[in-house]
Amino acid sequence: MVDVLSNGRLDVGIGSGYQALEFSGLGINIAESRARFAENLDAIIAAWTTEPFGFRGKFGSWLDDRATVHPHPYQKPIPPIYVAISVSPETIDFAAGRGLRLLVGGSTDLLGIAPQVIERWQRAMRSHGYDPSGLDIPCAKGIYVAPTDEEAEADLAAIDTLWDFKLLSVIGSPISEGAEYRLATSIGRGEQTSGAKPQLQVHSVW
Repeated sequence: MVDVLSNGRLDVGIGSGYQALEFSGLGINIAESRARFAENLDAIIAAWTTEPFGFRGKFGSWLDDRATVHPHPYQKPIPPIYVAISVSPETIDFAAGRGLRLLVGGSTDLLGIAPQVIERWQRAMRSHGYDPSGLDIPCAKGIYVAPTDEEAEADLAAIDTLWDFKLLSVIGSPISEGAEYRLATSIGRGEQTSGAKPQLQVHSVW
C-alpha cells in the first residue's frame, strides 16, 4: 500500500534478527533463523507477484492458493529490498545470491569494516550474475552533536566505546561463525585488545 500511495518510492528493509532471547521467547530454535528468514522472504515476494496467492514451506503454509493480495506493489516486479548486515558473512552471501542490496551498520560500522563488507558483497553479486554497479548501500551511523569539538571529545572519552560489542558477546547470535563476528564478540569479552577498534571521530560542521 505504501508503495502505491508513494508512486513507487518505497524501499523495503529486512533482517533475520540475532538475539537468542528474541527466539527463545517465541519458542523458536535460533538455529532455524536463516532458513525461516529465507522462507518468509520467499512468501512475501510470492504475495507481491502471484495471483492467486498461496505458499507452502517447511515452517508454514499460507492460504493454499485461495487469496488475492491487493494492491500489488507499484514498482515491478517488486520494490528494492535491503538486507540488514552487521558482522555476518553468511548474510552477505545470502543477499548477493538473491541480488539484494545491503543495509550496513551496527558492529560493521563500529569496527570500520563497512568498505570491506560492501566489497565482498559486490564480488559475491558478480559471482551470482548480478551487476552491483550504481546500487546504493545505506549505512546506519551513530552521530553525536556537541556545541564544540572539545566538549564532543570529552563526552566521547567518558563513554564505554565497547558497549555494543559487550552486548553482542552476551546476546548475540550463536549461528554466525564468520571471522568478523568472532572478532566483535572477542572484543566484547575483553579478549581482543589490538587490531580493529571502534572508530570515534570528531568533525566540525561549520
